[in-house]
Amino acid sequence: MSINKPSYNKPSSTESKNIEISKIKSNYGEEWLAINVSQNQDGNPIEGKVVIHEPDQNTFFKKVKDRRKGENAEEHLYWFFNGSVALKEVD
Repeated sequence: MSINKPSYNKPSSTESKNIEISKIKSNYGEEWLAINVSQNQDGNPIEGKVVIHEPDQNTFFKKVKDRRKGENAEEHLYWFFNGSVALKEVD
């Protein structure tokens, strides 16, 4: 049985312009996102570029770790899960 996920208007992977965080959130659903922040206001990110998006948490953090090496070590990354979280019931 397959689950139908909503479709989102994701920018192409080669897009290099900065986008408002609110627009990024509306374009990438049910995924982990890492955004290279280009502009913030009072410490809150308001604009940036998606550098990693991945539905799987383990794969996402491996990609973040790999990106933090070398030339990208000084990036200001804002990362989060952009979707709903299913809570497990505890007995």
